[in-house]
Amino acid sequence: MTDIELIQSGLKLFFVQKCEIIHIINNSRSNEKRYISFAMAGGQLRIVIKMYSSSYVDSLRIHSWQRLADIYWKEGVVTPQFLPSLSGKFAEAVMIEDDTFYIWVEEYIASKYQLGRGIKLEEQSLFVFKRIGQMKGKMHRLAFENQIKCDWVSPWRLYEPFTAEEECDENYTNALWLYNSFKDTEEAGQVIEEIWSIYNSNRRKLKEFYDHLPTGQVQGDFSPANFIVNPRNSIIGIYDYNLSGSDAFISDCIQEGIFLAYECYETEWFDDEHVQAMDKRFEEYIKGYTTEYPLCDMEFKAIPLLYSISRPIRFDKIALTIKKYNEKKFDEVNERLLWMRTELNKPNIT
Repeated sequence: MTDIELIQSGLKLFFVQKCEIIHIINNSRSNEKRYISFAMAGGQLRIVIKMYSSSYVDSLRIHSWQRLADIYWKEGVVTPQFLPSLSGKFAEAVMIEDDTFYIWVEEYIASKYQLGRGIKLEEQSLFVFKRIGQMKGKMHRLAFENQIKCDWVSPWRLYEPFTAEEECDENYTNALWLYNSFKDTEEAGQVIEEIWSIYNSNRRKLKEFYDHLPTGQVQGDFSPANFIVNPRNSIIGIYDYNLSGSDAFISDCIQEGIFLAYECYETEWFDDEHVQAMDKRFEEYIKGYTTEYPLCDMEFKAIPLLYSISRPIRFDKIALTIKKYNEKKFDEVNERLLWMRTELNKPNIT
């Protein structure tokens, strides 16, 4: 079966008339099949069809994504509406060549940066980061006020694996990867033991109250590629709920804020001037967030611990450090490890 035939077989469950498929994105991986398609209906680009055969997508989750998106949309966050099938459901399942595909259809919303290119945050003002924080805070406030919850976790929730195939959460997996890669090397010396000790100490302190933090369903992929941006370059909404799940709101806030303020740039910086500029971006993001979602005392207490175990223990940071070691660039490796140790001890940035 061709990709177009596969998509058309799913569309038959949602529309009587035949839609014209104009673009298909195949994001399949070795352990999952993912198709995102854009189609014309009534002579206009109107719909996005998603067909996934994956361990973390099913009808129950898709219906929960629709519920969350509907709450956002009703309260002014620009986001696609999920469209019902001919049977009135927001998700359908079909068996194709021994794979069960779950299908859902969203309305198409034009964005200045379409098809995953994303707005360049390194070019944006501090005001933009405050607005992004406000949107994140509003999303969390709406989920909290409407008690939107689910029984599965987002990929970034701490202390719980995202899928059945994983033994622990991504953050701990990354830290363990770093430690095991350097614990027996002469070049890393004592610093790797210090990193591992501080990391585990901070993680244990956070665990003492993590499960009592306000929690609800989050969008799960709050990134520039998923922002809806109008022609005036203003970020007005969000799409892509495929990773939506349960998380502590402040944990989702801090981890996404670190990514947006520090990480999603083409160049990596460690010098004081650039770091201070990124710190200000993070601070503005948090200011915007708290204008929409007031923090409780426990959430304030969690912030420095969340920052310390999230900022230096990112997959990309560790992967690049290991790459530098394999290239025998030991001075750069030492600089990176010392930076990680510093970040693990960093005072409350907010």
